[in-house]
Amino acid sequence: MRKWLALFVLFCGFMLGVEGTVTLSPEGPAYEVISSMTIGTTVQPTIANSGTSAGFLLLCADGNDNLNTVFFDNNTQMWGSLVQTAPSTTNLTRGPVVLSNSPSVAVATWLGNTVGFNSGYAYAGFTSNNGTSWQILPLESVDGGVPLVGVSGSSDGYMFVWFDYQQSTAPFWLWSTFNGTDWVVSSSGTIPAPSGINNPANVSGTMSTGFMAAWIGSDNNVYASYTGNEGGTWSTPQQLSTSGIVRYSWIAGNANGFMLVWSDGANNLYSTFYDLSSQMWQASPLLITTGAAIGSIPGPYVTGSDIGFVLSWLDTNNNANGSISADNGTNWSPAVLITDDGSVSGTSGNLGDYIGASIVGETVLFTWADASGNAQSRFYTIQGVITTPDPPASITGSQFSNNFPFQRELVNTLRWTSSPSLGVVSYNIYRNGSLISSVSASGSLVYTDRPIKKGTGYTYGVTAVNINQQESSAATVFVK
Repeated sequence: MRKWLALFVLFCGFMLGVEGTVTLSPEGPAYEVISSMTIGTTVQPTIANSGTSAGFLLLCADGNDNLNTVFFDNNTQMWGSLVQTAPSTTNLTRGPVVLSNSPSVAVATWLGNTVGFNSGYAYAGFTSNNGTSWQILPLESVDGGVPLVGVSGSSDGYMFVWFDYQQSTAPFWLWSTFNGTDWVVSSSGTIPAPSGINNPANVSGTMSTGFMAAWIGSDNNVYASYTGNEGGTWSTPQQLSTSGIVRYSWIAGNANGFMLVWSDGANNLYSTFYDLSSQMWQASPLLITTGAAIGSIPGPYVTGSDIGFVLSWLDTNNNANGSISADNGTNWSPAVLITDDGSVSGTSGNLGDYIGASIVGETVLFTWADASGNAQSRFYTIQGVITTPDPPASITGSQFSNNFPFQRELVNTLRWTSSPSLGVVSYNIYRNGSLISSVSASGSLVYTDRPIKKGTGYTYGVTAVNINQQESSAATVFVK
């Protein structure tokens, strides 16, 4: 049976679109062991997870350095059996990272074929059957000095980002699609990094805009760069820390933007948010907590959804901690204990790189490896009071003509920016007061109305709808 755990959390300060409290609510006893296995002490296998509409996928390594998948079925409310994802012939050295960018598929990355300490060759896998089978793509097999591969997906394909200890001058990127049978690599290259790079690169994306990559430069500060055209061009890297002692970082995205978190050698935990509407990072990073032993493995981890961002890290008592922000990192909830028995050891060779987390709807899953080599999990439920959302921040409309051999078609196109409110899942489009369509908040924020009568003006309205089906007032535009 599924075992639930959650802890009540009171959000500090004011939150966009939220009144009252938002909580992680307990529904049962403590964590459960997913699989009792001895994880090889020569590697640092992450217990990674990701959610789909059918359940949660968990990836972990066993004592023989095989990569395995375990699936939690939402219908049966049970974890299934281990399924071997990649055999020991790949000599698993580190990983995995796993994501889902649609209700039915997941993509993972991992490393194999040891070359140096905590590094190896890079692989990716695609599954559409809850991890029963995977189609594997070798990403990098030349130098074998890769410590970690970040992956993020859009409706069009997948962006992979990594760096190689043997070529530590810039992050590598690769854009690929999966056609249902095979991987198709479309383009690849490097991201300009004048400061160099000396720690793993990671990437996050949003369905409607693009991808943000983050890494730690040779000066031990964290940097980020953005692409809106599948890697064709990357923005000039922006330095987001100044301490020069950053050790670990992670980035995640949602419809509003990108959340970047990092820890440093002074055991401080920071976050900063990139707003897609303003195309700017927060004016200064937010210091979340100090002295939390997050300068040791594992580093902090963050995941995002339309509800907000969930953060996890290790404390000085060898317990996993979590926090949630529903206002794009303006405030983070007080830390809650995911474990309370000190079983997560920051000095153990079989710990893993981070405490994994994923969000599906209002459910959060945390996963980790304990000091005894067991893969463990805890489920949380996000509950809260969500008020009527704000409308889209801005809207524009334009008209153009499609000229065909024997006729002319007029088309009106609407474009708008995201609502800043919590939990927005879709947008309704109105023409002269009548509902004509609805689009997902995670998709492209564009709507085309056709055909249009010549010389006729139309008033369009776009409203935001949240997870409770509450609808905002309309942002309007007249097009003629």
